[in-house]
Formats: sequence, structure tokens, C-alpha cells
Amino acid sequence: MPTMQAVLLTAYGSPLAAWDHPLPPVPPHGALVQVRACGLCGTDLHLAAGELAPLFPLPEFPWVLGHEVAGVVAELGPDARPPADVAEGSPVAVYGPGGCGDCARCTTGHQQLCPGAGGWLGVGRAGGFAEYVAVSDARHLLPLKGLPAEQAAPLTDAGLTAYHAVRRALPALASRGPRGAVVVIGLGGVGSFAVQLARLLAPAMVVSCVRRPAELADHARRLGADALAGLADGPGCLRDLAPGGEVDAVIDTVGTAESMKLAAAVLRPSGRCLVVGAKGGTVSLGVGSPDVPFETELSTSVWGGLTELHDLLQLAHAGRLDLGHVRRYPLADAARAAADLKAGRIRGRAVLCP
Repeated sequence: MPTMQAVLLTAYGSPLAAWDHPLPPVPPHGALVQVRACGLCGTDLHLAAGELAPLFPLPEFPWVLGHEVAGVVAELGPDARPPADVAEGSPVAVYGPGGCGDCARCTTGHQQLCPGAGGWLGVGRAGGFAEYVAVSDARHLLPLKGLPAEQAAPLTDAGLTAYHAVRRALPALASRGPRGAVVVIGLGGVGSFAVQLARLLAPAMVVSCVRRPAELADHARRLGADALAGLADGPGCLRDLAPGGEVDAVIDTVGTAESMKLAAAVLRPSGRCLVVGAKGGTVSLGVGSPDVPFETELSTSVWGGLTELHDLLQLAHAGRLDLGHVRRYPLADAARAAADLKAGRIRGRAVLCP
């Protein structure tokens, strides 16, 4: 049986390590992609630790994580129908959520919510911490058009998740124009893209809210933030920064109890809060809740649609995004990459490069 190098998780809580692993077969309607870069993000650490097992139980062990993939099409399946500009040998980004293509969610552009997708890449289907990854449907391959793989890979999740959340925040900002304000909590992989995309897509003031504002001030302003605040500063400080003293939308890329309570409390009545971070936070929602203003729209926001990834790659191709600092690691150093990420030693994105 042909084999490849892959980073395997042998049990929840076990260290990531590279081993020989069977080469996946080519899906009939999909492709085998030679991985050139796969992003390592906080979600991977939570999955590996078993912290997300109640929501996303891994199918088996050993398991191959990794959902931010860019590479080269090694082989197309016999029944594959790729996009017109994708063929064997094409550099591509991989759309990780998949999607059946036929259900109501897929046909309305919400493939990440498809109930019949067979699982997300790296979660329900073997992922990209390997030399090769199987892609179930060739429709999920997007041409890179000269974009380096290590910069494109984080766009497929960190960038796409931010883009989807910012687009969902826009209705709350539409009526106020330049007097509107959006707060982005967190400035990690998703938060860095959210600040940039809010600056590009919304006519509003963009406020970056982080735990260590003194350390991140230059970074936030370079990405397009108009103002910076600390998580500990409280809702009054954030409202004071906003035009007219009102915040219309919040994108919380952290998702702790602290960040979610701040996100809800700072909003004007009928504002919109999108929670992206998955760190177990909750708030009390109900009429008369001390946490949430009247008629606030409080929603989770998960990954993004296939068309949205196309749009995001177009922004990257046009040079409109700061793709940030990427730290490359070989597969053999996956455990070191995970330790660096957990310890906060990575500014930008860690990328495993076979």
C-alpha cells in the first residue's frame, strides 16, 4: 500500500507527530491534492485536546487534522468536474467545509452548514497535515493564480471566517454610514483579517479591542483600525470611542465569557453581535437580561460559503489584503508549532509545509 508522511493525533491530548500513513485514494468526483501548506490554528489545538469533542468528535484515531489547505492537484477522479481553470498540476486552495451541492443550504451559498457534506476537512474528513489530502468534490478547488500557497492556506479558514462575519455585520452598519462603528474583539488570525475586511467593506469606524493593547497598537493600525481599546477597559470606553457614543456591530473572535459579555453590553439597542471564537463563553439572552440590550441580534458565525472564498481570493489577488506574517514549519516540527501557538509566540499564522 502506498504511504505518505502525515502528522497524526493518536488520542485526545497526545502530542502531534509525523508518521508514515496510507496514501488516501482519489475520490471519484474529487481529487488528490499534494499539500504545499496547511495552516495550524487554535481550533486544531482545541480539537487535539478533546475540548471540542462534544461538538466535533473526531471519527477515529489515529487522525489527520488540518483544515486550511493549499497545494497542487496531483490527480483528478474519473468523474471529477473541476472549475474550468483547474486541472491536474494546478496550484489550488481547498474549500474545507465541502458541501453536497444540492441541498437548500448549498444552493443558497451556505455550504459550511450542509448536513450531508460528510464532515469538514480535518474534522469529519482526514485533513491536510500530510503530504497529500483527498478532496471529495473537485468543485471545492479554487485556482491560486500566482498566490503563494503559504499565504493562501490561512485564507481558507481564518480569512473566510472573518469575511463571512463582516458581511453578516454590514446590515447593522448600513443606516449609519460613516457615523457607524464596528468593534472587532481579538487580533489573532481571524481578528487580523476581520479588522482589514471591516475597513474594506464597511463605511464605519473600526475599533480593535485586545487584551494587550500596548503591544498590538502598531499592528492594529497597520491593518486599518481607527482606534484601539483593551478588553479590560469596559463597554463605556468603547462607546466613548464610537461616533455618537454608539456601537452598531461587534465581531467577537475570542468567544470567552469575558469577551462575549463585553460584546453584548457595548452594543446599541438593535445592534448585531457575531460570535466567531469557540472558547466556551455564554451570555444570558432574554427580555430584561442584564447582559444584552433590547432587540440585540446575537448570533454565532461559522466559517463561510464557497462563493465567499472565491470573492476573498479575488481581494487577495488584487493586493487588497495584508496576508500577514507566516511562520513555516516542516511536518516533523508539528509539535513545536503547536507549542509555539499555544504559548502565544506566533504573530500571524503557523503553516505546516510538507
